[in-house]
Amino acid sequence: MRYFAVAVSLLAITRATSAHAQSPRAAVARGDQVRLTTGGDSAAVVGRVVRVDSTQLVVAPPDSGSLPRTIPLANVSHLEIERDVRARSIGAGIGALIGVAAGGSYYYFDICRQNASGCADEQRRASHAAMYDRSYVTVGDVLAIGGLLAGGLLGYALAPAPHWEIVATPGLEPGGDGDSHTALRITVSRTLLGR
Repeated sequence: MRYFAVAVSLLAITRATSAHAQSPRAAVARGDQVRLTTGGDSAAVVGRVVRVDSTQLVVAPPDSGSLPRTIPLANVSHLEIERDVRARSIGAGIGALIGVAAGGSYYYFDICRQNASGCADEQRRASHAAMYDRSYVTVGDVLAIGGLLAGGLLGYALAPAPHWEIVATPGLEPGGDGDSHTALRITVSRTLLGR
């Protein structure tokens, strides 16, 4: 029953991280990692947004030696933003914390409660080894490290992977004055089954 509760809480926390990562946000914001193509260029421009306004987008390439590139929005033919970049790291961290707590709790509340003299003897050996600057690994240490690794891997596996999300494609939009104007059409994507 205890393992089921730990698994459910890990799943809930990881899905909460995922839901936070998928909450509605502005189409393009300063600091976003973008990948875009322009009408006259077939090669994709990848970089971090330095500045964005109603007419242009300034993108700094990943290599620090290159200067930021100013791209008029009218020239953008395809725009994607990288999403959930840190979700796996967050999921692994949360899972590792829960795993350590589960391993330590199992050792203390289950093993030590059933065999108090064995746990006390193990703690004496660990204290004795520490006095003589030696290492001694207890069963509790092994369970905590095992929980750390298992929880971290599970949290990493359950978290959403980084991905590119299409946010805008250009098109002609009718204006209030009867003329058509170039504009970016913002797409809305729905996720199925939390992904």
